[in-house]
Formats: sequence, C-alpha cells, structure tokens
Amino acid sequence: WVEGPHKGVAANRNNGVKHAKGDWIVFIDNDCIPDKELINTYIKAIKDNPEILAFEGRISADRERRHFLEEAPLNETGGYFWTCNVMIQKDYFVNTLKGFDENFYMYREDVDLRERIKLDGQPMLFLKEAYVIHPWRLQKHSVEIIKQKFVSLNYFYNKHPHLIKKSTKYKKIRNEL
Repeated sequence: WVEGPHKGVAANRNNGVKHAKGDWIVFIDNDCIPDKELINTYIKAIKDNPEILAFEGRISADRERRHFLEEAPLNETGGYFWTCNVMIQKDYFVNTLKGFDENFYMYREDVDLRERIKLDGQPMLFLKEAYVIHPWRLQKHSVEIIKQKFVSLNYFYNKHPHLIKKSTKYKKIRNEL
C-alpha cells in the first residue's frame, strides 16, 4: 500500500502503478470484494491470450438495488472497462497509454483509458469468470456528485468529440446550457 498524491483517483492510480513491481496491473476499487480466484483467472487469461494487453472482468452487485440514490458500476457483459475490475499490461499502460489522464478528478478516467486503447487498435477481452462484487453506495452528496460527473463528462467529450454523435442525451443537455 502506498499513499496517493490526493489529486483524484487518476493521479492516485498512476501513483500506485509507479510503485508496482509486476508486469501486469489489476485495478479494483477499495470497496469491491474480489472472487477468491480473480488473480488465477487473470493469470490464465494472460497465458491463453498472449496477444491481449487489456482485460476487463465482471462487476456484480451484492444485492438488489433498494434506493434510487444507490449506485454501483455494474458490468455483467463487458465493454465498459471500468477500473473497479480490469487488468492491463504495465508497460503498455505506462509507455504507450501514458497512464490515466489526471485531468479527470473523479469520473470517466477509466472510460477515457478504454477509448485510448480502442484508438490504439488494441483488443480488450471480457472475462466473465474474473469477477468482483461491488456493494451499492448510497450517494449522500448527490448534487455535488452530479456536478463532478458533468464536469468530467464535458471534459471527456471535448477530448473525444467523435463520440458525441453516439450520445444524443449528452448533446441535448449541452445544447440546453
């Protein structure tokens, strides 16, 4: 364990990678409960798929949602690359992707990473068997969180304008501002 620079999740994760000794990095959130075979599943995936540099695992909830202010980043089918359960080859992450974009303070740093992997032409493999349980979180400061999410979303779409065409909801909100 190393203390991060307290400049947001992207900076904290980059700092952790800087101190990591292995060839592969597994990211999971501190409130996730990993399956006891998570690391073995990822190791097997590396051996079985030597051409793949980025893997994402399944993220399931611990129970049914009880309140509309609860949230959890669920990923049952892949395609999200949310860093509460992904693995990436360290050299590729550091030297090619240059880590997480630290301009993202709290949200979308992982989605940005996913888009940069796609733009680099690298495939990502979803591993349903590599899973974590992500408990529901009750958002107590929902107005502030919504503001932070919108700032991150705006930065994300400014960085990846080609994706705006795919997000009619974002275009509508942005045009109303």
